[in-house]
Amino acid sequence: MATKQTENFVLNKLKRESNIAIDGLDLSVHLQSLSRAIRSKSKDEIESELIYIIEYNLTIASIHDIDMAKSWANWSSKASSKKYHSG
Repeated sequence: MATKQTENFVLNKLKRESNIAIDGLDLSVHLQSLSRAIRSKSKDEIESELIYIIEYNLTIASIHDIDMAKSWANWSSKASSKKYHSG
C-alpha cells in the first residue's frame, strides 16, 4: 500500500506531466463515450475514456496550479465524514 507522501507526490507529478488541449466540447464527447461504454459494459472503452477524463482533469489542475495533494486530502476528509441513510 502506498504511503500518503507517495500518493501526494504521484498526483502532483502526474499533474505536471499532463498536457492535453483544453476543449469543453471534446470533454463532453468523451463523457458521452464513457456513458455509452458503461452502459455496454465495455471494459476497454471504459478504461480508455476514464484515462482521458482523468488526464483532462490533471491538465486543468496544472493550468490553474491546483495542489493535487491538498485537494485529495480535502476530498478524502469530506468523503470519510459523509453519512448515508437508506429510506
